[in-house]
Amino acid sequence: EVLRVIAKRLLRNVRGFDTAARFGGEEFVVAMPDTPIDIAFAVADRIRAKVAEEPIPLPDGTQLSVTM
Repeated sequence: EVLRVIAKRLLRNVRGFDTAARFGGEEFVVAMPDTPIDIAFAVADRIRAKVAEEPIPLPDGTQLSVTM
C-alpha cells in the first residue's frame, strides 16, 4: 500500500511527457527526455518534497513518514 501511495504522489508531480516507473523493489525512476540538468534537479526536488509532504496512513492507524 505504501508503494502505491508513493507512486500516485510521484505521478501527480511529473510533467505530462515524463515517464515514471517502479524500478526494482522500492525504487522508482523518472525519465525526462530532452530536459536540461537544472530543470531535472528542480523536478526531482519537487517530487521529493511532495512525496514527503504528508504521512501515509496505514490500516492500523499508524502514520508513516517517507523521506527520499
